Amino acid sequence: MKTDFFENEYVEYWIEDEIIMQCFKSNLVKIDLNIAKMIVQDRLKKVSKGARMPLFVDTNRGLYMDRESREYFAGTESLSDIKASALLIHNPIAFLGAKLFLVLNRPKVKFEFFKEKNKALQWLQKYKNSN
Repeated sequence: MKTDFFENEYVEYWIEDEIIMQCFKSNLVKIDLNIAKMIVQDRLKKVSKGARMPLFVDTNRGLYMDRESREYFAGTESLSDIKASALLIHNPIAFLGAKLFLVLNRPKVKFEFFKEKNKALQWLQKYKNSN
């Protein structure tokens, strides 16, 4: 069952089976620091409301993120409501970029990248009831 649905001009969010679902809209091609902050603040205030949960992100396609936005997404504020994050990557080149994100930014929660949605959601199950 979907609850807490919210959308802004870049992302749709909702909670489903105790997992925050975040889907980038197709009009979003580049994420800068201002957009990154809006995405996180909307998720924190309007969807998770501060509760820590696993996060599923559907990138919808390859997105460009500048260095500041990548660092912000890997930082403490951005991850304050996240137990673990699974990103669905549709593009093989973006998949390589996502792996590079992990090496360069070293987020403080578990991150994993997937090519199939069902595998990503299955991986997140183990983080639903963890601290």
